[in-house]
Parts: sequence; structure tokens; C-alpha cells
Amino acid sequence: MMANRVVVEHKINADTVYRFPESACLACLTEVGQIILVRQFRSVHDIETIELPGGKIMDGEAPAEAASREFMEETGLEASQPKHLFTLDMDLSVSIHKTHVFVAWATIPPHVSGRVVLISLGDALAKINCGAITHAPTVAAIERLASNKGAFTNS
Repeated sequence: MMANRVVVEHKINADTVYRFPESACLACLTEVGQIILVRQFRSVHDIETIELPGGKIMDGEAPAEAASREFMEETGLEASQPKHLFTLDMDLSVSIHKTHVFVAWATIPPHVSGRVVLISLGDALAKINCGAITHAPTVAAIERLASNKGAFTNS
């Protein structure tokens, strides 16, 4: 909770560079065109978000492997072989932090974890427009997938 954290605010000088571990996310689509997102509690902001499954790339791990591993850990689901969608520089002004975003496909079993959110791309776009989805890699992936209207196929 925010009440237990110490927040240090300071002016960033031109010589300060923040280096974060590279991360990977998986934008996984279902056979009916839904995107699979997860609910995450983000203690820094004291909010629950809806975002792509993803996380830190471990030493020696390829970005696609990390995306698949994180997807399985966070959803309990298996995805097809991920294909690279894009890589984001999260903040070029003060940090070195790349996030690799992949696309894949999954078949959804009858019951999934309560953390899993299945949502159409149209509904996801509406959630972006009203501010309910703000996680940058998630927004970028949804926008890219929605603009390609089927250009990504399960093959």
C-alpha cells in the first residue's frame, strides 16, 4: 500500500540515467478474436490494472521465451509460438528500458483464473479511450492489433 512506502521525488539532472531490466509481454489472441489480459495490483499506484501478461527477462533468456513464461505464470494458459510484434523504448529521456511485445494465439478452456480478462479488441479500445487501460505496452499492442484487422493469423 502507498501508506507504507516512502516516495522520493527529485529533479532529474541531465547526467542521471535509470537502467531497468528488459521486459517482455505477450499479446495473446483467442480463436474468437479476444485478447487475453490480466488483472494486476500495482502497489506503487495503489490500483488494479488490466494489462498484458509480462515481466522481466531473466539472465540468459530470450525475449520470446520470457514472454511465453510470463504468460503461463500469470494466466495458467499455453500459447502458440510467439511472433515479435514490436519493441518499445519506455522512456528515452531518462531511462534505458526496453519492452519486447509478442503476439500469439491460445485456446481458452471452460474455466480460467479470475485474474484473466478476455476482451474483444473493440471493447479494449473503448477501455483505452475512457482511461481504464493505460499500461503503455498494452495500449500499443491493442492499437496495433486493432489497426491490422486480421493481418495476424494463427500460422
